[in-house]
Amino acid sequence: MGPFLPHVSVAASRTVVRRASHSARSGLGRSLLFGGIRLPCVCPQSFSRGRLFGVPAGLLEEIGWMGYAFPKMRSQEDAFAPSILLGLLWASWHLPVINYLGTATPHGAYWYAFFLAFTVAMTAMRVLICWIYTNTESVLLAQFMHVSSTGSLVIFGAGRVSASQEALWYGLYGIPLWVLVAIIAKIYGRSLARQTA
Repeated sequence: MGPFLPHVSVAASRTVVRRASHSARSGLGRSLLFGGIRLPCVCPQSFSRGRLFGVPAGLLEEIGWMGYAFPKMRSQEDAFAPSILLGLLWASWHLPVINYLGTATPHGAYWYAFFLAFTVAMTAMRVLICWIYTNTESVLLAQFMHVSSTGSLVIFGAGRVSASQEALWYGLYGIPLWVLVAIIAKIYGRSLARQTA
């Protein structure tokens, strides 16, 4: 897989969001069939200025998360468990503002469901960021991944949805992220690092 795999994951996360956006816009019409239940369309918005929302968060937060916390948490043998723990901490970091994230704000009775779905997606994203950092030792690449993730969520996030639909959207967004995490864990093991011969 080589040294290019971390760069591929940055592109992959953006591609997942773009493909979901394109599918929702072009092929699903006004409703989405999910598990035999027809839901109103959870079509992504197209808020291009949203890419700027991720810049301050990505640049500043990663100085602490990847520049300080993760290197202290991980060991040579295990970066996977610390990356999950850091993902849970990262999601909890957003708890004071969780009711104002997304488009269906405030989330009212669904704030807890939204927070759980958000936690699922963001924990997987944190594992991916930790994997990139483990293989590159680059806080800059971690910052770029964070900026790309946050900006993409704002640009392509589900618009004009109810709080319950937005919680579902984040939960569905988490699925391909965790599939990618599982593939990486299978290839790289608990260390999340390339094995040198």
